[in-house]
Amino acid sequence: MASRRPRTAHLEGMVIAPSLRGVGLAGPLVEDFCARLASAGYAAVYTHFGPGPLPFAPGFRVARRWGGLVRFLAPGPPPQ
Repeated sequence: MASRRPRTAHLEGMVIAPSLRGVGLAGPLVEDFCARLASAGYAAVYTHFGPGPLPFAPGFRVARRWGGLVRFLAPGPPPQ
C-alpha cells in the first residue's frame, strides 16, 4: 500500500568548488533543486540550521516541527 504522506526531501548540504565560490551559484542551485523536486511531486524540502546559503535562501523558513528550515514546494512544470 502506498504511503499517503507527502514526499519530502532532506538537503544535508551543498558543496561548491573553492574556485567557484562567491560568484552567485548557491541561489540558482537551490532554486533548480527545489524546482526539480516540485516537478517530481515533492511537497517540501527541509534542512538543518548551519552555515551556508540556506538560512538566507528565498522560501525557507524556521519550522520547529521540522527541526530546522523548511520550504514548501508548489507543483510546476519541469525545469528547462
